[in-house]
Amino acid sequence: MLSWEITFQTAELQNFLQNLPASLKMAVQNAELTVAQRILLTMQTLTPVRTGFLLSTEGIQPQGDWAFIIYARAYYAHFVEFGTRRMAPRLFMTRAFEMHRGDLQNEIWSNIAAMILG
Repeated sequence: MLSWEITFQTAELQNFLQNLPASLKMAVQNAELTVAQRILLTMQTLTPVRTGFLLSTEGIQPQGDWAFIIYARAYYAHFVEFGTRRMAPRLFMTRAFEMHRGDLQNEIWSNIAAMILG
């Protein structure tokens, strides 16, 4: 299985997030889920399709309060992503992550602003 975890890295930041009021915590978690879903949708668009099996094994799995795992469970997913000596890499996951690299911060601020403004 090929999987990537999206998580907040520093203990300081995780501690700060754990101590947020419930409404702000929900706004941040919703932002994370929204960005994870965008990454998955882009990944599915970029996934090379021959039989559709690889595409059918892709998904999102929550991992605690502040993380999501985006995965492709087909046994050959890593060969497609990174290539082999006989097949060029397709980088369907890497490119999806790169395309949405800055989305989380913007989505968090957008959710908080929407919550404050009503």
